[in-house]
Amino acid sequence: MLTFSDNYSVTIQFHLYTYQPGQTYTTSEYGTVNANAYGSGGYASGFGTYSGSATTTSSGTLNTQYVPCQYDTYRTVASFWRKLKPAIFGVRYSPIPEALRISLQRNTGAYVSAVIQDQPAFKANILAGDIIIQIADTPITNMQETSEPLRVHAGEKIPIKEEAS
Repeated sequence: MLTFSDNYSVTIQFHLYTYQPGQTYTTSEYGTVNANAYGSGGYASGFGTYSGSATTTSSGTLNTQYVPCQYDTYRTVASFWRKLKPAIFGVRYSPIPEALRISLQRNTGAYVSAVIQDQPAFKANILAGDIIIQIADTPITNMQETSEPLRVHAGEKIPIKEEAS
């Protein structure tokens, strides 16, 4: 088993906004007034009282604070390995590459991506890049179809039809 761990910390800043409202002031006024008037019609005098109040509020302030925040991240990858059963034929398959399908004008077959040394395919001169199109009397259209005819004919000499790339 192979294990890989990657741990690291990340620090970011949050913006914390606060509002401080302004102050409110109330003023009151009251009093008396006297008035005298002279004119061609004679003399007049009078008096009066007044009272009132006014409220004033100053503007508030907006404050921004930067609050650091740190968090830890963890990433762990584990890989498990096991021994495979020996290959019957000794090849590894993969899908036929697009460029090769176009050049050979063929979609069917099992593309040989690797040949294992000293296995039956190696001894039969099968090469990486070959396309298996028939095993014994069974036509092969994809790599999944190679298992059954090889299992049925294991240990026998059988014809393999291939197309070289």
